[in-house]
Amino acid sequence: MRGALVRQPCEVCGDPKVDAHHHNGYDNPLDVRWLCQVHHRQVHAYDVSSMNTAPLTPLRQLRLAAGLSLSEVARRAKINKGRLSIIERGVPPTDEEAARILSALRQTDAGPTR
Repeated sequence: MRGALVRQPCEVCGDPKVDAHHHNGYDNPLDVRWLCQVHHRQVHAYDVSSMNTAPLTPLRQLRLAAGLSLSEVARRAKINKGRLSIIERGVPPTDEEAARILSALRQTDAGPTR
């Protein structure tokens, strides 16, 4: 089966850097959608049934929509990644943690937004 697929650009934006996203499960390994990392994340953000991971809480939706990894938000917010994972699953953060997380989500690569 190796070599049976020819990599295509992202079906949404045309980006040549893509992941193969198996939308019908691994029972049909040649039935794939070609998506860049951004659009692959968006598919999972809006189709939680395709993932066996954390529930799609508002914080997780915001993080995925921002295109940020859990590690990146934890680093920016200066919060332990394990603690952030627990918060993302629905355990309420402290007021200080909430402020740090929101600030981290507002940051761009160029620095904090005003």
